[in-house]
Amino acid sequence: MELDPEKLAANQLDYRSVADALEQTNTVDFVGRLNESHQLYLNVADNRYRNIAEIGEIRITDRSTPVLLRDIAEILPAAQETFIKTRSNFHDAVLVNVLAQPGVNSVDVMRQVETRMTESPPKFSQWC
Repeated sequence: MELDPEKLAANQLDYRSVADALEQTNTVDFVGRLNESHQLYLNVADNRYRNIAEIGEIRITDRSTPVLLRDIAEILPAAQETFIKTRSNFHDAVLVNVLAQPGVNSVDVMRQVETRMTESPPKFSQWC
């Protein structure tokens, strides 16, 4: 996306207001959990953009005439490596799935996982 400084000034906007609008609309949020049949399901609301047209429709301001992102910027496709992102207690988190094989003591498996996680803490911050 390439913001047009002249169009920003003409609409009395700055880069921060555009960044705030993008941050507020492109989200994946935790909305609840369901415990059913001995399984815990975490529910999320996925409001991420699906295509370039959706990005252009973002309202930057709600004045008498709304300013859309497409009015002040040229939106171009770009490649970016993405990862699944999750949150826990309103903080970025890493989701680790551990599956015990039949005939294995699940409690022992979890103890081993906890031990390995504390022995050599992984550096997840580079992924979040």
